[in-house]
Amino acid sequence: MGTSIGHSSKFLLVIVATSICFVGCSQLVSQDSEGIAGAMSKVPLPEGVDNFEINGDDLERSFYVTFETTELSMEQILDFYRKHLEDNGWIDQFAGHEGVEGMLIYIRGREEFHVTAVDISGTLRLMVSYDHKE
Repeated sequence: MGTSIGHSSKFLLVIVATSICFVGCSQLVSQDSEGIAGAMSKVPLPEGVDNFEINGDDLERSFYVTFETTELSMEQILDFYRKHLEDNGWIDQFAGHEGVEGMLIYIRGREEFHVTAVDISGTLRLMVSYDHKE
């Protein structure tokens, strides 16, 4: 003879499984949200950027953010990051070098911050990366 589960037992099993999923899923989303919030505090986005993608295995130590914009010029984006980085103690690695267009590299201790901007047919494509060396 096989074992059967009554309707009330099946209902209870579904509730328990659903609760576990919600608790697990909300913790997962919470952890991801905290990681993304921490990463975005290191790599702020200028006003006018709505869509971005963040990639990296360790959002605490090494990741990059990509986005596109048609509303901001390359100079506006680079000025935004220059000001933010210099106001926060970062050192420009290209200071005094002419001819480097669309790229910034800053360091602060063991941290590196790179900005690469490319204008393709009026759409500015950017990659901003953060890396903390051990």
